[in-house]
Amino acid sequence: MKKFVKGLLAAVLAAGMLSQNVFAFTNDEWLSISTFEDRKTYNVDRGEVSKYLVGLYENFGGLQVEITQNDFHDITNETHPYAMQAYYLGIVKAYGLGEFAPQAAMTYDEFSCDIYRIVTKFYPEIAAEYAEKEEKQAAKEFVVSRGLIPAGKAAGKGKVTLGDAAEILDRTRSAAPAFEVKYNTSGLDINIPEGPKAYLTFDDNCSNLTPLILDTLRDYDVKATFFVAGFGDENVIRRMADEGHTVAVHTYTHDYSQIYRSSEAFWADIKIESDYLTGILGYTPTLLRFPGGSNNTVSRRYGGAGLMSRLRSECADHGYIYFDWNNDSGDANGKKYSPSEIAGNVLYSTKGKETVVILMHQTAPKVSTYNALPQIIKGLRDQGYTLLPLTEATPPVQFN
Repeated sequence: MKKFVKGLLAAVLAAGMLSQNVFAFTNDEWLSISTFEDRKTYNVDRGEVSKYLVGLYENFGGLQVEITQNDFHDITNETHPYAMQAYYLGIVKAYGLGEFAPQAAMTYDEFSCDIYRIVTKFYPEIAAEYAEKEEKQAAKEFVVSRGLIPAGKAAGKGKVTLGDAAEILDRTRSAAPAFEVKYNTSGLDINIPEGPKAYLTFDDNCSNLTPLILDTLRDYDVKATFFVAGFGDENVIRRMADEGHTVAVHTYTHDYSQIYRSSEAFWADIKIESDYLTGILGYTPTLLRFPGGSNNTVSRRYGGAGLMSRLRSECADHGYIYFDWNNDSGDANGKKYSPSEIAGNVLYSTKGKETVVILMHQTAPKVSTYNALPQIIKGLRDQGYTLLPLTEATPPVQFN
């Protein structure tokens, strides 16, 4: 754990003088948290996290304010000075009418907004970038695009642990003043529609069919996900992103004997593909699909029975969320299907599922897949599905 989360929080309060309610740190660490190692997996409450938010505010050059009134019945400047400062500085909002709720757990959607409010106070260019957006949407796009909080957490009601709070604050401080964009957030929507959802996914190398698939998706106003392998046409890959599709990683070689020799071999291959896609897109893809799926047994021939378990566990450390599928079009099982049969394979096994991640392929022989798309899209919509691209916010579909 980084240096700043270790040690003792030293706070000096000038007794009886609200105007001198300033907390000075006694060493060169901008922030430290007491008993951190013992508590890092615990949920952090609004009262405690206010300390660290005010610390970030001060580190960016802000000054605390004199508090001359109290709008709350459950905190005072004597019992919760940081909470009072966080509120009157405009960092943390009230929990309810006259209520701060210092012991309520901090949630990711609220924490995203708190971080965003601090940053925009000191960096007006960030505020200008999101001026046309509602605060919650702006906050999510900001923290996700800068790599501060993953999209799957940023707008959710999940509870923030003390360890995550410390890491997020440290990332925010380190990202300043440039706040470099790391991830694409085009099409990122915190208002995911209710009801059943379907995700069209296309694996493997780009081919002459890929632009035709993109044409069909455009004509039907559908966003999909492309798990790209190899060095495809840069213009086609750029078009995927420009048209709102998710570009994800599916290895460089797609050669089982190469990638599944060892963990090191797999991640080295992934890095080649990721670096290539990053160079085209200007951001790093964070979604991944294992060739053969996360529970494939072919890998045992090359890396042993425990390899896939190890790779699954390593995904987060390498910055990836992996997706499998729960609906197979059948276009890669060695049988030659007609477009109607491909569509039938998809639509028959969607019924009754709330979330459907559909496996298809974009390589040159998959003409039937391309020709089946209109029937698949219409059929899914007739069944009540909303068609969406996978994002970090999508609950992962993964094999057991």
